[in-house]
Amino acid sequence: MELNSDSETREPENKFRTRGGEPGRCLNCRAEVGSSPQVLCTECSRTLYALESLERLLETFKPGEEFHLEEITAKMDESQRIEFQGMVWILDEFGLLDYRDGSCRIKSDETVNSFLIENIKLKEIMKEKGQEPGVTDRTEDHEAEEEETECPICGELKPATEFYVTGKGRECKDCAGKRNAALSLAEIRKRVEPGVKFRVDDIIESEEERVNIQGFIWELQEFDLIEEDAFKNYTLIDDSKLTEFYSKYGEGELVKDSNMVKECRICNRTLPKSSFYSTGDSTRDECRECYDKIMAWETFLSMKDVVADGPFKREDLIDSFEDPQQLDINIMILQDHDLVEETGEGFELKHREELEEIYRIYTGAEPEPATEQASPSRKEIIHINQSTDESHNLLMNGIINRNQLMDTMEELNPFMGFMKKCMIIQKDGCFEVLIELNVKSESIHDTLSMLEEKNWENRVGLDDYMRPT
Repeated sequence: MELNSDSETREPENKFRTRGGEPGRCLNCRAEVGSSPQVLCTECSRTLYALESLERLLETFKPGEEFHLEEITAKMDESQRIEFQGMVWILDEFGLLDYRDGSCRIKSDETVNSFLIENIKLKEIMKEKGQEPGVTDRTEDHEAEEEETECPICGELKPATEFYVTGKGRECKDCAGKRNAALSLAEIRKRVEPGVKFRVDDIIESEEERVNIQGFIWELQEFDLIEEDAFKNYTLIDDSKLTEFYSKYGEGELVKDSNMVKECRICNRTLPKSSFYSTGDSTRDECRECYDKIMAWETFLSMKDVVADGPFKREDLIDSFEDPQQLDINIMILQDHDLVEETGEGFELKHREELEEIYRIYTGAEPEPATEQASPSRKEIIHINQSTDESHNLLMNGIINRNQLMDTMEELNPFMGFMKKCMIIQKDGCFEVLIELNVKSESIHDTLSMLEEKNWENRVGLDDYMRPT
C-alpha cells in the first residue's frame, strides 16, 4: 500500500464552525462543541477518521483478505508507519477489522457496507462544506508551503510541509506523533505501573489484543517513554516524567490505576499478574515468591512433626513415606529456603522467623498470647501410610491447651484399642500430643470420619495412600 509521506491527512480536518447559522455545534450530531472551531465533535471526528481509513484500506485490501501489519509497514518511513498504524487502530476500535495470529483482516462486506451506509451523512456534510474525506485542499496547502506556520503545541515555526491537519487543527508532525504516543501511554498505563517489568503476554487478555499493545509500545519507544531489555521485558519510565509528557500532549488526566497488575497480600508489592500462580479462573492473592515460602514453611512444619529438630537421615524416614521421591522433594524444598542444614549426623531443621511470619499472615493466625487459650490451637492428622495389606498407620499431632488435655484424651477412648504409641510433651501453657494409630484398612474411612467429627483436621487426605487390592 502506497502512502504519501507528505500527505497532511492523519485525521479529517474540521475547518468550519457553523452550519445553518449555529456556531459551536457539531454538524453531524448537533452536540455542543463550545468555542472550538471544530465542525464536528470529537466522536464524529473519529468516526469520520474511521470512515476515511476504511475507504483508503479498501483501495488495497478486500474484506476478509489477510495482511500482516509488520510486513506492510516494514518498507514505510516513520511518518507513513504511524499513519498506517493509526488507520488500523481506528478500524479495530470501531470493530471494522479483525486481528488473529499476527494478521489483520477487514471485516465482512456486510459489516463494511453497513458502516458506510450508517455514516453517509458525514460524507454529505463534508461535501457540502467543500471537503471530501481523504482529500485536502492542495491549492491552500501550496500557498501555505511558501510561509512558515507556528505549531500551537510546541510554539515552533515550521514549513507547512512539516504539519498534519487533524481534528484538532494544524499541528507539527513531531507533536502529532507525541499526541499519538500520549494515547498509547494512556492505554499501557491502564495495564501496568511504572517501574514494573512486564512482557506483552502479561498485559493482554486475548491474542486479538497483541497487535494493538505492541503498536502502543512502539509508539512509547519512539519517545523514550518505555525501556526494553534483551529478553523483551518492558518497563515504563518514572511516573513523574510520564505525567509531565501526558499533561503536555494528552487529554484529561492520565489514568493511574492498572488492571493487569496485582498487589500481593503478603509482601504488598505490585507485580504483573504473571507473577501470581493461576487458580483456574483467577490468580492467587499471594505472589509466586511468597507462596513458595508458604509451602516451604508447611513442609518444614510437617517434617518437624515427624523428626522434631533432628538430626535425621533420609534412610531413617523412607518407611514413613509412601513415595520416597516425596521425601527427596521435601528435603530439596527445605534446602532451597535455608530451612535445613546437613551435618555429619544427618539433617537438622533450621527455624526462620521471616518464613514463620509470612505463614502467620497467610493463615491469618494471631501471635500466641502469653495467657492460656480456651481451646486447642491445632489437632491434625499429619501422615497416613499402609503398613500391611490389611492395616493403615495414622500419625496424629495436637497442640492442646493445658486444661483441655483430659477432654482430648477422653474423646480418643474409642481409639485406644488401635493406639500403638502416645507421646505427651509439656510446653509453656500447653501440651504437644503425638499419637500413632494402627487401623484395619476396611475401617479406615470410618475412623477418619470419626476423628474429623472430633475436630481432628485431615491434612494429608487418603486416596494417595490406598493401594489397589
